Amino acid sequence: MEEGEKIEIFIPIISVSFCLNNIDKKDFNIDEVTNRIGIVPTKTRRKNEFPQSSIEAGIAMTEWVLTIREEKCQDISIPFIKIINSLKDKKDIIKTLCNDLELTPYFTVIIHLKTGNRPLNGIPNDIISFISSINAGIGFDLYCYDKNNDFEIERLSNFK
Repeated sequence: MEEGEKIEIFIPIISVSFCLNNIDKKDFNIDEVTNRIGIVPTKTRRKNEFPQSSIEAGIAMTEWVLTIREEKCQDISIPFIKIINSLKDKKDIIKTLCNDLELTPYFTVIIHLKTGNRPLNGIPNDIISFISSINAGIGFDLYCYDKNNDFEIERLSNFK
């Protein structure tokens, strides 16, 4: 490294989403879910809004999604705690909704990072307890970029 050369450290971008859908791909009333939970989702998508090819392939489904996105985050528990805090008083409502409308709850954690700059990825017991209490699943998507690939990182930083 030459004198005066800066070391760039890319801190990961992490998002955690709570999703409700019907695993059998049945449609459900998004407005009813929003009204009963009392939280405005960050994204919804009805089955008929998917491309026709997705509908024909049987992968299109109505979904209700609440997402917390953290820029420059070194610990996945930070956005997880934020989303759990917004949902913890709604636990019984979520369980009843899932039963009444045959919905499946799940969390998705998406991590964008550059090689070598991974976040802490432990999940505290209280988060695991909440996930279990509503019978939710959890999935992880990891996107790792080469240290020299600034194009993808720039694109992510501009994504809102």
